[in-house]
Amino acid sequence: MKKKDETRYFVTSVASVPVYKVASKTEMYRMATKPGWGAVEWYSAADGYKNPVTRDRKDKTQQLCCDEDTSASLYLKNGGYFGIFPYEEINVKEMPKQAEVAAIIYSDSCGFSFWAEDFNQIHFFVTYDENGLIDSYRVEYGDSPIYDGEVEVAFEDLFQQPEGDWRETYRAELPGTVEYQFKQEADALAQEAGETWMDGEQREQFRQVCGKIDRIKSARDFNVTIPLLGYDYDKKIIEAAQNFKNCHTAAQYETERETRERVAQEAREAAADQPAAPAWMDEAKQKDFREICGLIDTIKSGRDFYRVMNQINGGRYSVDVINAAREFKQCFNSAQYEPEAPSAGTLVAVAAGMVERDAAADVEPQPIALAYMDDLGVARCGECGAELLCNETGDMPDVCPECGRRLEYDFFREPEGPDADAYRTRADNQQGTGTAAEAASEGRETALGTPEAMAGTDATEAAGGQQPPPQAGEIDLGRLYAGTRLEAMEQEEGKQPGGP
Repeated sequence: MKKKDETRYFVTSVASVPVYKVASKTEMYRMATKPGWGAVEWYSAADGYKNPVTRDRKDKTQQLCCDEDTSASLYLKNGGYFGIFPYEEINVKEMPKQAEVAAIIYSDSCGFSFWAEDFNQIHFFVTYDENGLIDSYRVEYGDSPIYDGEVEVAFEDLFQQPEGDWRETYRAELPGTVEYQFKQEADALAQEAGETWMDGEQREQFRQVCGKIDRIKSARDFNVTIPLLGYDYDKKIIEAAQNFKNCHTAAQYETERETRERVAQEAREAAADQPAAPAWMDEAKQKDFREICGLIDTIKSGRDFYRVMNQINGGRYSVDVINAAREFKQCFNSAQYEPEAPSAGTLVAVAAGMVERDAAADVEPQPIALAYMDDLGVARCGECGAELLCNETGDMPDVCPECGRRLEYDFFREPEGPDADAYRTRADNQQGTGTAAEAASEGRETALGTPEAMAGTDATEAAGGQQPPPQAGEIDLGRLYAGTRLEAMEQEEGKQPGGP
């Protein structure tokens, strides 16, 4: 039956050092003497003996060297000995063959490995501390003296780790180990913090996070440590530790130097944020300029625009300062602060909301708001200033989508009754019936009378046959038409109508 490798441990207060009993002589010999298998590597003077290289017999500068944390002892059948240790030259020609070796003891940073033709020749010597843990240890071959305080133990007497416990959780149950000490501290911390919901693993994480927080000594430490905790520990554990340690902001850990640097940086940023007033302003106007810029910065909507403009134009500030501030802030009209046009889905949702509000309005009386049109021709609610949009069929809402008031559109309705003609403009008359000249050329009367009577703007003026001067905001379409006729253009050029 083929022998199997076995593992035992030297259990100390700080670590459990594995001891491997290797069944294969070939494997053990390779680990000790062959490059790339464990203890030794070839190095060359080409790179200053810094990195391992492939064996090249043409390169006479190559040397076989032992790794820094590794060593191997080869005991020969004839009673000889060959040692491989760091910082010592290895004579390859004197290295024994595998068949000449009776035992090999190999050590590295992971522990010990050994093989022997007679495993009874391998001896383990240890000393114990007050907690019964191993304090010091050594592995020897053949006859070896026992020093003061040492005890020889068999391989089978060493600690055997429970199968599958690769995290070595058993160490937390052994008094004297650092893991046992950490467990006691974690339990005490969790009890002091009142975090009774934590299990053993969570309490250990809680202890580690508290320890990292205790090492924070400056605001810079806080800004580096706290974000890194999220990569290694549960968020709930971190929050519990911060609350227990009262660790919340970097300002709690600011040193005097960091405070001075922060204040200086804030002063520089504040100076950079101050708007640069034009050079022609005196100190008082510069102060007004900055105040106006601050007020403009508070504008977030079209309604805010009108409110702020009324405040600015209240007479406290001079017009030239106001204009300079609005130019500096590029603040010209309310349209700049209006939200983007709503999507079709938003319009459908608004229409559905209107239906619900209309249904509610039929049950309970709703306050009324008068709709109006702003300077840009946008319909708005007279109460909250919300923009009023028509639905897919072109109908305006009956209820404001923002404040919920019922809307009245008196300013948008055309007058009805006997006085309707009094509100008709000259453009309305001329658009519906044409000019007097066109009516005369066709030999017909206009809707308002003869071509001569049509010269007026309103029905009452047309009855007198006189055309008053255009009012503010009106266009004299008759004069505009007359100026574009061929006869008028020829007269301005000094030509006879219809002549050369």
